[in-house]
Amino acid sequence: SFSKIYEHFYKKNLELEKVTQEKLKGEWIKYQNGNEADTLVSSLHGKGTEWCIRGYSTAKGFLENGNIYIYYTRDEHSSLSIPRLAIRMKRGKISEIRGVYDDNQNVETELIEILEEKLKDFEYQEEIQTKLDNLKKIRELLNKKKYEIEFNAEDLRFLYCYEKEIDIFGYNEDNRINILKEGRNLRKDFAKVYNCKEDKIALTVDDLRNNNCLVYVGNLNLCAVNDIDDIHIPKYVLGDLDLSALTSSKGLENLAIVKGDLRLFNVKEVNSLSNLIEVGGNLYLRDLKSSCGLNNLRIVERGAHFPSLIDASYLNNLTYIGEIANFMELVNSKGLENLEEIGWNAKFDNLKDASGLCNLKKVGWSASFMQLENPNGLQKLETIYKDAFFPKIESENSINEFIKIGGVKKFKEKTLIKKELSRNN
Repeated sequence: SFSKIYEHFYKKNLELEKVTQEKLKGEWIKYQNGNEADTLVSSLHGKGTEWCIRGYSTAKGFLENGNIYIYYTRDEHSSLSIPRLAIRMKRGKISEIRGVYDDNQNVETELIEILEEKLKDFEYQEEIQTKLDNLKKIRELLNKKKYEIEFNAEDLRFLYCYEKEIDIFGYNEDNRINILKEGRNLRKDFAKVYNCKEDKIALTVDDLRNNNCLVYVGNLNLCAVNDIDDIHIPKYVLGDLDLSALTSSKGLENLAIVKGDLRLFNVKEVNSLSNLIEVGGNLYLRDLKSSCGLNNLRIVERGAHFPSLIDASYLNNLTYIGEIANFMELVNSKGLENLEEIGWNAKFDNLKDASGLCNLKKVGWSASFMQLENPNGLQKLETIYKDAFFPKIESENSINEFIKIGGVKKFKEKTLIKKELSRNN
């Protein structure tokens, strides 16, 4: 039974942990200023870490901005000389945490509790807790794999990054994820995630020709296909969906979520996309003029590319664009009333009426509103992290008295001042 298997696994794991913890007993050493760079670098010499602080100039520069804490375990001579964990501070906050599991500086799962205990000494961001939780989950799955315990739907959603990418302490992907995926049956796994039969999971284009599948796993490249009459596009595409050659949205009636990019460069109408809710990558609709049909679209995790759009009135459920919002030809913003955040550049160069942007609070980089003369509608805009281009608006105070702009400010007021100065000269 499951309970007996779990009990066996649990007892074995406890026995292993006792042995492992004895080997991992060590000590944290704090390095406090640039003068200690030599000592820090010497302690890492020849120890095989990929940490950039093994270089003197880097270590000295980092120490001038904050402390560095290294966790050392004992070598064969019982000397505390083996570096295993590094916590680097910057201006009083944790800047990065690194380990020695692999060349990507991921943290060993055996050191989770040691790291967690040390972190109690600091106030740290939610993202560090997320990384710690992810590391615990990786350890749990490795143990399940080791003792041949079946993964449940929650485990699989984590493993295949269904909701979000697995944020980790190291660089790039953690190879332990690939180890966990080795030898797995994709159809069986995704059938469990979506609570459907295995024949509803498509892995090839031919699978989409034979029946009405619910999920396509991977990138679906149909860039050279002019029509999709013989292909049943499923509800979920877990990768990019490239339909660059299509001019009509016919055949996309079931499509609800695309985890990667959705490329519809030449589509001129989207009447059949009424079930589309979320695009996890970029949404490319280069030739689209009317948003009619996109009334259920809520999230575009990366760029929303609508360079020809002149009617946004059906985008009334769109709340978030993660990167570029390209609405270059849009004159009237009606329909964007629920848009709260643009993560990168906001391109509204021909917009004359901003009343539809009444809930926009944040632009993560630059905002370009070259033709806008009246800022009414932008009163909730709190932050533009980089440059703000509003050459026909008097000043940033016209938008919001408390707005924060981090870069160049181009407003009518400043342009007039520059003209007067040049006349006087």
